[in-house]
Amino acid sequence: MKLQILGSGGFLPIPRATCQCRICKKARQEGGLYWRRGPALYLNDVNVLIDTPEDINESLNFNEVNNVDTIIYTHWHPDHTLGYRVIETICDQDFFKKKKTVKVYIPSYDWNNFKKFVTGLWYLESRGYAEIKKIPSKGLRVKGIHIKPIRLKNTTFSAFMITQQGKKTLLCPDHSMSLPMRDEYKNVSLLIINMGFFDDNLKGLKKMPLDHRLRNSTGFEKDNLRIINELKPKKTILMHIDEKFNRSNDDLNILEGKYKDLNIKFATDGLQIKI
Repeated sequence: MKLQILGSGGFLPIPRATCQCRICKKARQEGGLYWRRGPALYLNDVNVLIDTPEDINESLNFNEVNNVDTIIYTHWHPDHTLGYRVIETICDQDFFKKKKTVKVYIPSYDWNNFKKFVTGLWYLESRGYAEIKKIPSKGLRVKGIHIKPIRLKNTTFSAFMITQQGKKTLLCPDHSMSLPMRDEYKNVSLLIINMGFFDDNLKGLKKMPLDHRLRNSTGFEKDNLRIINELKPKKTILMHIDEKFNRSNDDLNILEGKYKDLNIKFATDGLQIKI
């Protein structure tokens, strides 16, 4: 199985427009892998795109993706969906030929949120660009790869178990604190989760206050280290890396060394993975 992290950033890209923090300044100076686009992944073997952040057209170009047949959504939040017009870009490439149609899959338990907040998807369906379907609870099979949705606890958001020839990838690119812990998720070949906040060195603060709203979201120490230690994946990749967590590429490289025994890696845009 081959997959690619098209965008490793979080709900806002890095560098963030007008921001003068050290992370964004460094990204402007260095360019390249210091830039982070919105969260998205691509399954190379089957031309499946997972999520469409606002800059997905740029990410597809940057990563030289030549074909998208299927789009699967993890949840309705804007940082994962607002680039949905890329469907029109993909399909309407020759005025004199029949349009291509992309299959779009949405978890059934998040369907109503998409109908409410991402209504433009159905406009694209009415124009013949998309065929929108609910993901069956048992999952779907795309050319030998099985993709099964996992509903995150107390949410309408999804993780996915992706299986090919006995090798498993557990994908939870956001809200990993809500990932249910089950024996069947242990010892997977690859775990992909969002990075989460750090207790110290939050942007503009030495220490995160105990009543800070971010403490209700995923934390690297609070949640992800627990998840990794409990599930014991062979390798873990962390994405959805936000500027506000105040960690540069250099800082993250140091953390990889600190947790070498856990075999973790912080994603960069374009990271290619073979399982």
